Amino acid sequence: MFASDQPEPIKLTQNVTGWKPEERLERERSAIGFHLSGHPLDQFTELFERLKVKTWLEFERIVKDRGRFAGPVAGTISSRNDRRTRKGTLMAIMALSDATGSFEVIAFSEQLSLYSDVLVAGKSVILTVEADERPDGIGMRLISAEPLEKAAERVGKELRIYVEADKCIGPIHSQLKPGGEGHVVFVIPRGPAKDYEIDVPGRFRLTAELAGAVKALAGVVDVRLN
Repeated sequence: MFASDQPEPIKLTQNVTGWKPEERLERERSAIGFHLSGHPLDQFTELFERLKVKTWLEFERIVKDRGRFAGPVAGTISSRNDRRTRKGTLMAIMALSDATGSFEVIAFSEQLSLYSDVLVAGKSVILTVEADERPDGIGMRLISAEPLEKAAERVGKELRIYVEADKCIGPIHSQLKPGGEGHVVFVIPRGPAKDYEIDVPGRFRLTAELAGAVKALAGVVDVRLN
């Protein structure tokens, strides 16, 4: 019974479908309480710069310098706790995170009536908040909320796909959906300090969901939605 020297290796069947990046990250969060291999917002750095959306670390520094600040910050909602105020009105305390840290935002009844369907655990959002520094930390109150997918589709004009070799361009092209206003660029390495860029003819609908699906394909190194 105990004579075996080595455990049997785990063998996966050939038809196993890999998780999409956002699904893998959500499974990591559900299993261990945080994202391990990356963060759902990693691929939107350039989009946030374009929209002037602050990281949590940047936002925190501004509040500490000024004492008070209002502006946009992006995060993935890890939890939402609904409760009643002393007056009996609904409020919610949301825990969010980005690649730079974790933070909490309070939403009161007026905002919840407008954005409750957006403020769901597991969703990535762009929040406009007002904040001030307090003895126990920074207090943040929700002004408005927008799904990240909607913001990316609204302003995303270019999808840059970094690939290891041109042989994976075909499978990637099959994921593209025509009919939008954005264009797609393939970036292919050709030596230590040289890349080739290929503009894909036509216009496409560019969304966060599409960017995630493309990034999950074999041979794709990185994806940037600008």
